[in-house]
Amino acid sequence: MLLIFAVDGKPMLLDQPEDDLDNSFTYEDVVAIIRQQKALTPDGHDRQIIAATHNPNIPMLGDAELVAVLDATNAGMVVTSHGSIDDLTIRTHIRQVLEGGEEAFMRRFHKYGGMRPELPAPHRAE
Repeated sequence: MLLIFAVDGKPMLLDQPEDDLDNSFTYEDVVAIIRQQKALTPDGHDRQIIAATHNPNIPMLGDAELVAVLDATNAGMVVTSHGSIDDLTIRTHIRQVLEGGEEAFMRRFHKYGGMRPELPAPHRAE
C-alpha cells in the first residue's frame, strides 16, 4: 500500500485499504497518510481519493468530503444515501453500519473537536 501512496499527484482509488491491517495501524498510519495525500499534487490542487471501506476511521478521521452509502439488492448495488460527514443521516449510517462507528466518532471528536458525536440511538433488532 505504501507504494500506491508514493505515486503523488494522481487520483487514487482504494478498495478496502484496511484489509489485512490491524485497526490501530489503520487509525494511526493509513488515515494520516490519506489526510496528507489529499493535498498532494504538483499544481497545488487537492488529490482526489476514493475509498471503499468498512472501517469508519477512514471517512471520519480521513475527513471525507463525500460519503456514499451503498446497499446490495437483487439488481446490484444501490446508493441509499450520500452527503458529507456533517450530515446527520450520513453520520447515523456510519455509526450503525460500519463496525466501530461509535468509537470513530469519539476519536474524531477528541482529536479535532467540533462535530459532537450526538446521534439518535442505534437501531436494535427486536
